[in-house]
Amino acid sequence: MRTLPSLWPNPVAPCLSVRVVDPFKASYGVDSALFAVSQLAQTTMRSELGRITLDKTFEEREALNAAIVRTINEASEAWGLECMRYEIKDITPPTGIVNAMALQAEAERRKRASILESEGQRQAKINVAEGDKQQVILAAEAEAQAIRRRSEATAEGLRTVGASLESSQGGSAAQLRVAEAYVDAFRSLAREGNTILLPASLDSPATMIAQAHRHGGQQQQPTPPKQQQQSKEQLLQKEGAGLPDSNFKSVLGQWDDIRQHYFFDKVLGRGQFGVTRLVVHRTTGERAACKSISKRKLVNPEDVEDVRREIKVMHHLSGHPHVVAFKGAYEDVSHVHIVMELCTGGELFEHIAAKGHYRERDAAHLMRSVLMVVEHCHNMNVVHRDLKPENFLFRETGRRHIKAIDFGLSAFYTEGQVLHDLVGSPFYMAPEVLRRGYGKAADIWSCGVITYILLCGSPPFYGSSTQQIFRAVLHDALDLASPPWDTISPAAKDCVRRMLVRDPRRRATATEILQHEWMREQGASQDGRELQPEILKRMKRFAGMNRLKKEALRVIATSLPPEEIEGIRRMFCEMDDDGSGTISLEELREGLRRKGAHIAETEVQRLMASVDLDGSNTLDFDEFLTATVFLGKLERRELLLTAFQHFDKDGSGYITEQELVEALREHHMPEQQLQELLADVDRDGDDKIDYDEDNVQNLHSKS
Repeated sequence: MRTLPSLWPNPVAPCLSVRVVDPFKASYGVDSALFAVSQLAQTTMRSELGRITLDKTFEEREALNAAIVRTINEASEAWGLECMRYEIKDITPPTGIVNAMALQAEAERRKRASILESEGQRQAKINVAEGDKQQVILAAEAEAQAIRRRSEATAEGLRTVGASLESSQGGSAAQLRVAEAYVDAFRSLAREGNTILLPASLDSPATMIAQAHRHGGQQQQPTPPKQQQQSKEQLLQKEGAGLPDSNFKSVLGQWDDIRQHYFFDKVLGRGQFGVTRLVVHRTTGERAACKSISKRKLVNPEDVEDVRREIKVMHHLSGHPHVVAFKGAYEDVSHVHIVMELCTGGELFEHIAAKGHYRERDAAHLMRSVLMVVEHCHNMNVVHRDLKPENFLFRETGRRHIKAIDFGLSAFYTEGQVLHDLVGSPFYMAPEVLRRGYGKAADIWSCGVITYILLCGSPPFYGSSTQQIFRAVLHDALDLASPPWDTISPAAKDCVRRMLVRDPRRRATATEILQHEWMREQGASQDGRELQPEILKRMKRFAGMNRLKKEALRVIATSLPPEEIEGIRRMFCEMDDDGSGTISLEELREGLRRKGAHIAETEVQRLMASVDLDGSNTLDFDEFLTATVFLGKLERRELLLTAFQHFDKDGSGYITEQELVEALREHHMPEQQLQELLADVDRDGDDKIDYDEDNVQNLHSKS
């Protein structure tokens, strides 16, 4: 830069001339020409792609010029000089720089083209999925109409048969009974297939009677439950063969109209996949809650499997006092319905929001219930993965009894298995879940968060966004000093601290927390009695039964459908260390130890002898299932009938002493004990047992 001497007196201002040596450095304030090139290329591309307007481009260039003016003024201030304006209108860089700019611009264009192509592919997939979904909806509507037409045809067929029976050619009473048997036989077929076969000539009683004899004879032999289930599945597959989407065919493997069993009442709540309503049983009048999941929202196989797994888990965890009772699952054309126990006391979350925080004694009492659920899950090879106050309901208003209600994210697992799915609710997710490698200890972290909230009213790790919450969970220190923690007991703080250890290997287990001094003193534990895993409790209960009850249990348990015993099968496989298909005495001892059971060797031997029904010194799956299934699951009418038919060898409708002797001969039951059992269930003293639900229940009663 050079200056010219002033030759004009004031007030004429002098003139400053400036020569730009490096236009890139002058424009962008850097020594690197390549950096300037990239800046120019990005500015150009942003303008081309409409990210910034041409006016905005000029504004940026004007800002650069203004920056240069400031730089010159700072350098020349000591000389009493001032730059009024500096402007670069056109820059003509060297050929190498031009080529570099072209490459940079081309790279930007390709990057943008790739983004647009990817976006186009994604949108195409969305459009295809939407089309498939619409196709399924249309198919569903068509199938529903077809089912309705078949049902109407069935009804018309039954009316026609009835009219024929009432005609003058109805025949004798014997013929009438046979014809009625014909109608009953085909009514059961109509229920399964929504269709009915009619005789060639409805006016000919002889034809009807012949068909009734033929089909009635087929109905006399009861179909074993497992074979019957298989035939239903085959029927479903046959009916759904022409449908475009497997999800529509069946989620649960069988169709069952819930409205044949329950009346629908008011809406209790709404969720991501459906609606929960109050329902009333048509026969008993019992009220329950029904979660109806829309099949339209099950858009991929993973969604379908999640629903199936939730039902399997609820079957598996049945019977715990703090797990909502599972009443059944049903499926129709549009929804899967899960019926469960009705809890009317509201969410634990709502109570926390209303109270702010709980007293230590009340908090410990509630957390004891939560941890008992977690311990039950872990003992039964289930990890919950979504423990939070919203998923616990009070059984009744004004009572402190809470129940876990949602197992939608729960999963079966084996000891030592590492899970990778990022699932859960941000405030309650453990650090190892965020790192995509976790096990059952993640549930304990969630329990620690719930305990913290109960005691102080706010979560231990907070953020205004999901990312901030995750960052706090991974890195922030646990605050047990700020109010109200300065008024909370050291025992409570220690209990929380043991659950919120970031290293899952050093985190306490559910059983250890339940035995913590704060839980035992504040949580009203039961006189310090040792906590036993659920599987051991069930085996001990089974061991105390007589041989007749064990045999009845075996018949019923082995009739259960696969989805109801999936969890028990997984537990059996985990105990079967050598994969032989049976559990030895050593495997039983080690399996119970892994579940946290403290049991003497003599007790293990006694359990093995009591559960080993065939005397093989090992447990096969049927024996293990019989001893560990939840007894409340076995009281359904159809299962009781199965047990009764097992003993009623001649199909007479009652069980004689001789039939009991034959059924139990393999168990070598003493004659005196057999007579006592017969007298116990033969209430009318006629030396035989009628089919009465009370009698059949007595065959497998819990005592």
